[in-house]
Amino acid sequence: QSRGLTAEIALETGSTEMLRSMVASGLGVGLLATRLPYRTTYDGGEVAHLALEDPVPAHRVALARPARLPRHARGFVAETGPARLRPP
Repeated sequence: QSRGLTAEIALETGSTEMLRSMVASGLGVGLLATRLPYRTTYDGGEVAHLALEDPVPAHRVALARPARLPRHARGFVAETGPARLRPP
């Protein structure tokens, strides 16, 4: 947007590998919040990693969890401390 460009979003997916496979098939470009260590997709295609030139604005990340944590998650909280899972 800072360069006067407008994105035409045709599809959104929650699957990183689906996004990578579609890009490798030539169906468009994708934007990921993380860099994956490999360029080959599960279906054998290849993608390129390009860094953004403009600074990326800060954003908040939220954790959604059930009101009562499962037993294994309660064990994790007991080991790491409950303050890490409390909302700000």
